[in-house]
Amino acid sequence: MTVVMILTDFLKYSPHILSSLKTVTQTKQITIHPNNKKWVTKDMKSCLVDKKKAFLQGDKVRMRELQKEFKRKAKLAKVRYKDEVEKKLTSGNAREAWQGLNIMMGRATKPVMAAWTEPTSLAEQLNTFFTRFNSTISPITWTPPQPPALPQKPLTSANTW
Repeated sequence: MTVVMILTDFLKYSPHILSSLKTVTQTKQITIHPNNKKWVTKDMKSCLVDKKKAFLQGDKVRMRELQKEFKRKAKLAKVRYKDEVEKKLTSGNAREAWQGLNIMMGRATKPVMAAWTEPTSLAEQLNTFFTRFNSTISPITWTPPQPPALPQKPLTSANTW
């Protein structure tokens, strides 16, 4: 078989393959959230991209320049974010100010608890989970085996020490 024949066969059967894949596999839409700190700006990101390009090209001088520029931009962005948090504190919005402080210090946030729209479904799920431990089969009781009975000799003066 030649490559041309393989490609023509593939193109001939590809709609059938794709349609069967769509019926067999699940499709799911996912969202990707950036994992950046609050003070990271687009300007800082573009500087990092330029720095990565300089690294891949092997331009060490340009890379050092971009590293210095990035540090300068990072300090400036952190100062701006600090000013925003201070503004929230002076405006009386203590909750957002504390959230900003916790972000700046790197403290972990509390996990969000799941909100149940239907409390009966939660109760049913918990019941089915915990009732699996209460099965109708009675547990096997184990009794330790009795030691074998030793033959008893009558006590006489001959077999004492």
